[in-house]
Amino acid sequence: FTLQEEHRKLIKEIEQEYPRYFDLKYQTKTAEIMDIQGVLNQGEALLNYLLDTEKKIIYILYISQNNSEIKVAESKENPVVISEDFVACIKNQYLGGALRNGSLLYSVLIDPVRGTLEKENINKLLIIPDHILFNVPFEVLVPWIFYKSYDSKSDGERRELENKIPYLIRDYAISYHFS
Repeated sequence: FTLQEEHRKLIKEIEQEYPRYFDLKYQTKTAEIMDIQGVLNQGEALLNYLLDTEKKIIYILYISQNNSEIKVAESKENPVVISEDFVACIKNQYLGGALRNGSLLYSVLIDPVRGTLEKENINKLLIIPDHILFNVPFEVLVPWIFYKSYDSKSDGERRELENKIPYLIRDYAISYHFS
């Protein structure tokens, strides 16, 4: 109890003697979309994800310098299970499973905004994941159309394709941020 009291006194002292520092450290302010747009560079887009795991819905807040929109993606399969399987396949070096699950994630995480990314010539993604998505390496997500083609090939043809896999990192620089 005395430690808590001393801590409160210290905070009060900092607030009185160093008000600017106190404001920076202890006051929280929610960023407005225009504030975020003001710090984004040309060619950058922020993708903020919010999962509703019960309804299998993913909300995507897309923000670029000149645009902002909210997209809603409905997953046929549970995104938590897909994400866990994706990470497990990567850890176990099971390429077929990683491509399958990575393409399922791509279809709900990237496809809903892909047209906008291309139209605005975006080359860098700032990703704010939610829930299990913090474990997902977005860099190695692949389009579903590639997986379908890969899955229909023979083992020899698959080996030839392995150096040509269109991972997301081939199209975008990617960084991660917290909300």
